[in-house]
Amino acid sequence: MTAAPPEKPGRYQRSASGMVGAMVLLVVLVGGFVGVQALGRDHDVEPVRTVDYRPVAQQARTARTLFVFTPDPMPAGWRATSVSYVPGRAPTWHLGMLTDQGSYVGIEESLATERDVVERFVDPDAERGAKVRLRGLTWRVWTDRGGDYALVLSTRKQTVLVGGSAGEKDVRALVGRLSLGNLRSGA
Repeated sequence: MTAAPPEKPGRYQRSASGMVGAMVLLVVLVGGFVGVQALGRDHDVEPVRTVDYRPVAQQARTARTLFVFTPDPMPAGWRATSVSYVPGRAPTWHLGMLTDQGSYVGIEESLATERDVVERFVDPDAERGAKVRLRGLTWRVWTDRGGDYALVLSTRKQTVLVGGSAGEKDVRALVGRLSLGNLRSGA
């Protein structure tokens, strides 16, 4: 029996440096493809939509359980971006807005205590500040280390918080424009 001739190695010589070179080339090509794709995309995550809060505010005012403060009129360049009213035994009113500079201001109303509302919407470690008189009402200033500023109106029946990242000037200006909803009618 004759032995089979020994197999000859292929012409292509495999080496570790050749394999590393091929991997580098592949990574560069994939990276270039991803980069070109990224150039064609809009880099905004998703535009924040504007909402019409008035129908929801009217519904909430009809229930007569909360004041339902709203801007009247909305400051120039500002827009409402979120609104909600939850009726029932623990009603809540929320109106979220972006200023003309893109900072956030929200109006939060509920039957919860001042402390509970501040902990939820400002910071658990928020600092209590002075009282200020705006629109004939006494508001309490609350701030946090992150730069949030809020004014809180606390009555025997409910708590209203107006605040956010917009800062003192914008929050006070908004309070000066509030339609006081059911406040005058004794909600």
